[in-house]
Amino acid sequence: MSDIAKVRVNGVEYDIKDSGGRALIDAEAAARAADVADLKDDLPHIFSNDAKSALVAVLQNLAYTTPSANEYYESLVSALFGVEYPKITAVFNPGTHNVYQGDTLDSLRPYLTVTYYESEGSAGVAVTAYTLTGELTEGTQTIVVSYQGCRTSFAVIVTNPFIYRLPNTPVELDGTNYIDSEVALLSEDRSFTIAFDFTDNKNYYNASSINLLSGMPFACRMSSSPYNGMFWNFYDAGSQPNDARKVRMNLTCKPSGSFNFEQVYASRDDMIGRRVRGVMTYDSTNQILNARLSVNGVELQPYTTPVTSCDLGAGTIANPLTIGTRMPVSGTEYLIGVMHDFKVFDSVLSDAELQAYIEGGDIIAESI
Repeated sequence: MSDIAKVRVNGVEYDIKDSGGRALIDAEAAARAADVADLKDDLPHIFSNDAKSALVAVLQNLAYTTPSANEYYESLVSALFGVEYPKITAVFNPGTHNVYQGDTLDSLRPYLTVTYYESEGSAGVAVTAYTLTGELTEGTQTIVVSYQGCRTSFAVIVTNPFIYRLPNTPVELDGTNYIDSEVALLSEDRSFTIAFDFTDNKNYYNASSINLLSGMPFACRMSSSPYNGMFWNFYDAGSQPNDARKVRMNLTCKPSGSFNFEQVYASRDDMIGRRVRGVMTYDSTNQILNARLSVNGVELQPYTTPVTSCDLGAGTIANPLTIGTRMPVSGTEYLIGVMHDFKVFDSVLSDAELQAYIEGGDIIAESI
């Protein structure tokens, strides 16, 4: 008994054999047929015209693939009823590109070739005015392509590399609110990457108290001493009230590890509206902390050497990752501005991916 084809229904793959028994055939179980050849011969005896039309409607939503599952064709309609024209074919070739949960269907178009055939023997014409339906949720998904009354489908493997992803961006932070990710990021010892992008509208100067005003892009730490965990803190680092033009941006980890950046502004007003992109990676196997930061597209160099034997206290911290303040919440350490993007990946991304992000692009994350 050898496979001659496979079908995929709602992400589940079924074998179709060239011999052997076959399952009960109806509109919902058509894809479970064990013998396409026998089914095709039996169709005139099993189905009325109305039943055949109903079956065709079901089969047009099913992917049809070779045993290797490397290439998907139109629908099972051609296998059971012969090729009907006009028709379309769809070939999806993502290469090394990953499709992620949360991506849009339109993001598949650069890797999809749809060809329209008017009649048997006619030359195929590549078309782009097609519509796509389906959902890009984790797993193997079937996406339906429609064009001028013709339908076909293809399969796409969707991965979810995120521990957390800000669901609705951008998010306004007004100095009193923050985002609770509800993810206890440091409840286990694991590698991860954090990437964030926000417009900072906070003036970190206070005439009566140096280093009082601060804001935190994120934090995940204990609620009480010794406050193990991590937080990225932006604060006024001026030496005196009339010199508060220096912003220090420190990624601090406890019990050990830090990454520190600093920027001096011509005036305090120049701090307002700066676009800040930051990335942090933590390699739990080697306890290596890395961080990069850019302001208005210009990367800042850290002014201290990072600690390579970083200890976050991972595996002992049950508090969630907070965005826009720190844990425990403090009324003076909220961000003011717009959080455009915030992602936590479940691995350490490459230097090239981090570079692309802080320069203003998105993280492709091909290494995941």
